[in-house]
Amino acid sequence: MFGWVVNIRLGRSVWDYFNMKLNLYGQICLRYSCFWGLLTVPVSLLSKLLHQAALHFSL
Repeated sequence: MFGWVVNIRLGRSVWDYFNMKLNLYGQICLRYSCFWGLLTVPVSLLSKLLHQAALHFSL
């Protein structure tokens, strides 16, 4: 949504996936959607670990 507003409605070029396969209006593409989806798994686990550590060591 943010990319659509910035790139299309405001006429700015923050990112452009038109040259990528399986893109949607040049705003998203399957390759990077999968990449970010897979990246959320370890980041989510790390976030939970950090949260637990913060609760354990809180003052």
